[in-house]
Amino acid sequence: MDSERNMHPFLSILNILDHHAAERPDQLAFVSLQNGTTPSATLTFGQLRQSVIAAAEHLRPLAARGERVVLLYDHPFDFLVPFLACLYAGLIAVPAPLPNTFTAKRVQARMLGILKDASPVLALTTAENLDALEAAYQGLPEFSNMNWVATDRVPSITADWSPVTVEKQDVAYLQYTSGSTSTPKGVVVTHGNITHQVDYQRGCGRRMGSSPVWFVGCPITTIWDCSAVYSLRCTWPLRAI
Repeated sequence: MDSERNMHPFLSILNILDHHAAERPDQLAFVSLQNGTTPSATLTFGQLRQSVIAAAEHLRPLAARGERVVLLYDHPFDFLVPFLACLYAGLIAVPAPLPNTFTAKRVQARMLGILKDASPVLALTTAENLDALEAAYQGLPEFSNMNWVATDRVPSITADWSPVTVEKQDVAYLQYTSGSTSTPKGVVVTHGNITHQVDYQRGCGRRMGSSPVWFVGCPITTIWDCSAVYSLRCTWPLRAI
């Protein structure tokens, strides 16, 4: 790996998003594909940062810095803003699978194992999912100890944003194993780990450059533990183009 790839000015993907939102706010950043071919939703860098800041500002009073927040989503595009909002607010994101009618028993056990181990203080999901989860799991202690937020109902903000200071060694999120052979076990992923992965992808010749990442419209219940977060890792160049 050459010296240019070893040296970059950003400590986290938050700095990368800030940079691109300032330099190219109207450039397309993310696209959601319906049926794998038809764009159904898009975000520019400016829109993405504005949505992330609004969600982060909403989360700040609800959890202290360093506390864990579980993310329960069934589509990567819905997952994107809440995940980055947790990082912007200084919270530790905990992606978890969302049970559905096809995977309810297996995925429910995995989800409950993650909740028990991570002890999150907040749970983030969509309004539609929230109603279904409350109806199905309201009596379980793993759910009763958390505050719930429907992130698609978070209002926009106009106030100036005061970001938290992020260091490379700070924890960004917890990635849990599948739990297929034992209780799910969490792996700590730092902000430095994420930027290192971005740099590694550039070194492998997979740099996305200024192109958008295309989120294929498949449920996060089957791909959440790699694709959703991986897409974030390889999205932005570590240097401006």
